[in-house]
Parts: sequence; C-alpha cells; structure tokens
Amino acid sequence: MHKVSQKVLDFLYARAICFRNPEDPRSSLVIIACDLVGFQYRIARLARRAISRRTGIPISNIILHFTHSHSSPDTIGVFFNRLANVLTFDVQYDVVRYIMHHIVRAGVNAFKNAQEANLGYGVTSIPSPFLAIRRRSPYEYIQEPVRFLKITDPEGNLTGIVVNYQAHPTQMPGGNADIHPEYPGMVAKALFKYYPSLQFAAYFNGASGDVTIHGYKGYWMKRHRDHASHDDSMAYSIKLVEDLGQRFADLVIKAIDDVHVEPVTTVDVRRRFLFPRIGRVRSVWNRLGLYKTASGKSRMLLHEFRDAIRIGLFHDLYKLVNGRFLPMLNIVMNGRQVHHQTELFVARINDIYWFSSPGEPFIEYQAKLSKKVPAGKFFFSQMNETCGYIYPWSFYVTGGYEKFFSFDALFGEYLLKTFKDTLDSMKA
Repeated sequence: MHKVSQKVLDFLYARAICFRNPEDPRSSLVIIACDLVGFQYRIARLARRAISRRTGIPISNIILHFTHSHSSPDTIGVFFNRLANVLTFDVQYDVVRYIMHHIVRAGVNAFKNAQEANLGYGVTSIPSPFLAIRRRSPYEYIQEPVRFLKITDPEGNLTGIVVNYQAHPTQMPGGNADIHPEYPGMVAKALFKYYPSLQFAAYFNGASGDVTIHGYKGYWMKRHRDHASHDDSMAYSIKLVEDLGQRFADLVIKAIDDVHVEPVTTVDVRRRFLFPRIGRVRSVWNRLGLYKTASGKSRMLLHEFRDAIRIGLFHDLYKLVNGRFLPMLNIVMNGRQVHHQTELFVARINDIYWFSSPGEPFIEYQAKLSKKVPAGKFFFSQMNETCGYIYPWSFYVTGGYEKFFSFDALFGEYLLKTFKDTLDSMKA
C-alpha cells in the first residue's frame, strides 16, 4: 500500500530548457525541473536515455532536477504511506510511467522548439525579512540573494526566467498526500502572471539539506493557533505558499531590468560518476578529542555503538538482497563493499557555472563552490536523483540530522572534491 493522493490542489509540471547547438545536438544541454520530491536514479536514467534517443543529445548532457515538493507522488520509495503508516520501499510504477512520459516530452519539446536567444545572470537584493533559516541549531539566517537567469530573444524581448535559491519546500504538513508543487511551483506561476508573454519560467532548488523557509508553516500555525480543521488549515497553507512564491517573483522582477544579456556562445558539460560507500564512517578514535568531558565521550561512544549497529544492518541488508529490497539506491558491489552509484554535473553556459548534485547537500558545499567560480556567476541545483542528506563531517559528529538515512558519512568530502576537480578541469 502506497501513499495515496485524494485531490489535486495545484498542477505539477516538468519544465525543460534546452541550450541547443544548431549544428550538432551532441553539444547541446537540456535541464529539466520537475515538481516532485525526487526520483530513483535508475528510473531517472531511463527518462534521460529516452530523451537522448529522440534528440541526439548525449545522456551526459541531460540533467534532471527535482524541486523536492513533499506534496507529490512518492517517486522515491521512502515515504510513510497514509494507509498503513509503514515504509513501502518502492514506488507505484504506473504513476512513474505516466510521470516519465511527461518528463521525456518536456525534454524533447524543449530541444525541438529551441530558439535563438540571449542570456544574462542576475541576483536580487538580500531578502528582507529573511527567507530561509538553518533547520537545526544554531538556526542561522541565510543572508543570500536569489539568483536568476534572464533570457531574451534577439530583439531584447523577455522570453524566459530561471530562478535558483535553496530551502526545503515543506510548508505543508509532512504527511500531506494531496498534489501541490509548493512554493517552487508558485514562483513560476507568479512570473507567468506578471509577464503574460513569457514563454518559460522555472525554479531550481539549491543546496537545501539543512535549510528551510522561515515563517511559512501555515498548516501548523492555523491548527495550533485556531484549532482549525484540516481543510481550513490546508487552505491557509496554500495561501501562504502562494504569497511566498510571489515574494520570490517580486525580488526577481525588481532586479531583472538591470541585467545585461548576450548571445549564448559556449556550452560545456562535464559529468562525473560517484560511488559513495554504504556504512562508511571515520574512526571513532579520531573524534574522541572533540568531546571534552568524560560524560561527553561516553555519550558519543554509546551513540556510535548504536549507529554502528544500525548502519551495519543497513549494509548487510543491501549486501544480502543486492539492493532489490530497497531500490531507492542504485546498488553496485565491489568485492565485499556496497556502493551507491550516482553522478554529478558541472555545466558552463557562457561564463555561468551550473552545479547539479545528487541527494540533499548542505549549504556549506554550495558556498565553498561559489567562491571558486570566476565572476561569481553560479547556479546550484540538488536532487538529480535521491541518496539522502550530504553533510559536512562536523554535522555527523554533533548529530541532529538523520545519520541513518545519510548512509555514507564521508560522502560530503567526496562530493566537494569531485565538484572542485571538475570545475578546475573546466577552467584550465
């Protein structure tokens, strides 16, 4: 029994943009934003292969992004379903096939309908009041602008806007099974409303593993404050999410006229495979010094023993069934070691760099990469498929996040190094 949706509160979309080489499709790039919580890697590859067959664009130049709306079908296989309140560990493939059809169609149509265009990179003012906050202690505010791309036709008419920020789209209740794109979909909707002749608008979610929108948890505010019904609380939440989407749109609208555009002359895409190892941790003896008291060391050792058992069982389960029981990860075996195969992308469009990461990386990685980008022009999009939180080692030590779901505690270091090496190879 799976998570069951009973109504459509607003439509979900797959929004595709193609940077097409008019002479050679092998040098083109397609990026697709999907209003979904995520996707299994193996299924995402099938969708990318289908787009590749129909367009001639290599699969390595096709990037899928998932905005991470929890108010969407479970296309990962990790949600508790509302019928039995147990994990199902898999997806409803009839639903997934329907979704894949639309993802493929969006990518193919973007390729077929690509037009000559100019492109510019812009940032908004720092949102005030602030938009996002860390989800765990120390609960720091995120003082960053919203990034966006401005697309015009050769005559200078605005034809497209691509928005990039980072925060969890979970303003509705976590167990909500009804269909809604949450605030990422509302950003695009508000832009289309303001610019009736706009041909394309999309929101791409950045490194939001430890970041959430602040002050828009409408459902819980209404239920706890007014003892409201579920329907009234959901209606209140939808209104707040629409207001949030309008805030993003207003920030972009205010800044967009000042953005310079120029023809797209360079498209360079690099893909790197990653093999995070299930159950990998750093030696406990390297961490004892971080805990100053005997009680602190004791608690750490007890927690470590518990986590070692849990991760060990996780590791042995995957080894036993070779990943067939929990298919949200793409399991490959290397001797006795169990790995999850995934991939990352770095694309350069003119002087703008686009990082596409698996999983839900923490904002530290986005910040470190942005400092290495020439001219500071960058996008960071997460969730080209699903593999859990990707956090710095210090977060693993201090706790507070779902360490069990983050199956490789050293994945963050591995991810950042691969991103940096790929970026350096492109700048060389």
